Amino acid sequence: MYITGAFTTSVGIHIVLCSLFRNQISELENITASIIQGSAIGPAVYVVNAGDLKAITSGNFLCKNADDTYLIVPVSNESSRSAELDNIQSWAQDNNLQLNCSKSSEVIFHRRRCADPPPVSGIMRHTHLRILGVTLASDFSVTDHV
Repeated sequence: MYITGAFTTSVGIHIVLCSLFRNQISELENITASIIQGSAIGPAVYVVNAGDLKAITSGNFLCKNADDTYLIVPVSNESSRSAELDNIQSWAQDNNLQLNCSKSSEVIFHRRRCADPPPVSGIMRHTHLRILGVTLASDFSVTDHV
C-alpha cells in the first residue's frame, strides 16, 4: 500500500530573493515559507528538511524524493494508516509545512483480489500511482504506462 503526499514546504531558514528582468533588479523580498518551485536546490532542500520525518510503526517505510513523500504500509500494518498520516501532519505543522490532502492519494497494491480496508479520511483512493514518470497500477501492472 502506498500513500503519497505533496507538501507546501518551508525550509526553516531565511531566504531572500530578487529578480532580474530587462536589466532591472527587483527589491529584495523575504521568503518565509515554501521551496521556490523550479529552483535547482528546491528538491535537495526538501529532502534535507524532511530528514527527520520517519514512520512511527515498525514495518512501515517513508520514501522521499524531490518534494514527494511516499508512505509504504504493508497489509499487516493496515490499521496504522491513520496514525501514520496524523504523524505526518504533526511533523508538517511542527516544521511550518502543510500536508496537501488534495494532492495526496492512497493506492492499495495487491496480486489477488481481496477486500480493501476502509478509505483513510480526507485522502482519495486511486487505482494508479505515478512515481518518477512511471505509472503503476494497483495490480502491479505497468500497461497504463506503456
